[in-house]
Amino acid sequence: MHAFREKILIVKLSSLGDIVHTLPVLLELSAKFSERKFEISWLASEKFQALLETYTQVKNLFFLPKALSKKLALLKELRRQNFDYIFELQGLLKTSLIARLISGRQKKVHGVLPARETLAPFFWDFKYEQPVHKKHVIYKNLSILRALSTSYSPEEAKLDFSALPEFRRSKHKYLVLAPSTTWKSKHWPESNWLELQEKILDKFSLYKIIWLGDQRHPFFAYKFRNSKVENLIGKTSLSQALKIVSQAELVIGLDSGLTHFAHACKVKVIALFGPTNQERNGVLRDLDFFSRNIYQTDLACRPCQKRVCFLKEEAKYQCLEKVSVERVFDNVNRSLLS
Repeated sequence: MHAFREKILIVKLSSLGDIVHTLPVLLELSAKFSERKFEISWLASEKFQALLETYTQVKNLFFLPKALSKKLALLKELRRQNFDYIFELQGLLKTSLIARLISGRQKKVHGVLPARETLAPFFWDFKYEQPVHKKHVIYKNLSILRALSTSYSPEEAKLDFSALPEFRRSKHKYLVLAPSTTWKSKHWPESNWLELQEKILDKFSLYKIIWLGDQRHPFFAYKFRNSKVENLIGKTSLSQALKIVSQAELVIGLDSGLTHFAHACKVKVIALFGPTNQERNGVLRDLDFFSRNIYQTDLACRPCQKRVCFLKEEAKYQCLEKVSVERVFDNVNRSLLS
């Protein structure tokens, strides 16, 4: 039994999906290392406060400001905290440098290979490998806990996100369509979304459809004439969007934060994958047998992990454009009728 509280800082600034995939680290700390009574802090972007503050395991939330002078002041404050462990889970050069500045000359920075950017591990003191047979990023993040015990096995983790009561399912019957993503290469054509909506309304008349996403999406100002369709794209706070998603009957989305959060809440999910790897980011059958990843298997170029497609014009963005409305709707059928 430790006579003092060991202090952990998690460095994971963004995005929503990345943060959702890091939450099991918090829950494993409570489940497998409860006797050590860690004091956990998290450094993130302020826009994700609504999600992170719902987890009581996090004692201190720190948000990285934009102004350089405020950034430097925060880094000095964090260095004075004298953390025992700094878990750098973003894998970027920027975040690794931040972790290094917080740690100073002391060897406290831990990371998991492979990093997103090749120079990031240069600033780590300790490096861990992702399990060979567990390709999902959740297991990669959990591998950081080997810093606390060499016998820890990420493969044996119980993937329970422990959402709070306000994020539990309600009796309202509605589906969420989440077409927004920051990557151009991840977009499914707008015409496909509209056709999918009509098919759903025709067959599942008891369900309402709610659209959610970023105001930069083309549907932001779109006015749907059907009373069973509500367009909330760009019109909700993150907290409101999370609550709506968590109470849905089904969420259809891309490789994006709202889709991943829905899956964490054990809402049925149909996730459309183009340039990104469904084995790394997609639906885990360990959490929900009825959710689905949809992706093309006949393209040698995917998953390319590129934000923009660099193929010739006639071949651009085929990884998602070739995903048919009929195929997605067939999976909607299976999910809602199961």
